[in-house]
Amino acid sequence: MKFIKNQNVISENLSEKTFVLNNETGMYIELNETASDLWCSFKEKSSTDGLIDYLLREYDIDENIARADVDEFVKDCFSNKLLLNIDI
Repeated sequence: MKFIKNQNVISENLSEKTFVLNNETGMYIELNETASDLWCSFKEKSSTDGLIDYLLREYDIDENIARADVDEFVKDCFSNKLLLNIDI
């Protein structure tokens, strides 16, 4: 799956956490350290595979754990309208 950050979302990094605000919905979210790393790892567009590869490079974890973490992160981001799907 390929996606981009919603252009109506702003974020700020503070002390290993990222705070994200969706201006459309008014939803405010605090990301933990790993989710912050994922959020900051792509600028314009990304994919689930790209985020999994990022976690595998940055952390000493099993691929199944990386995949589960990315799947949960992406699901949460979509449910909060932080990401937009660009798959054709």
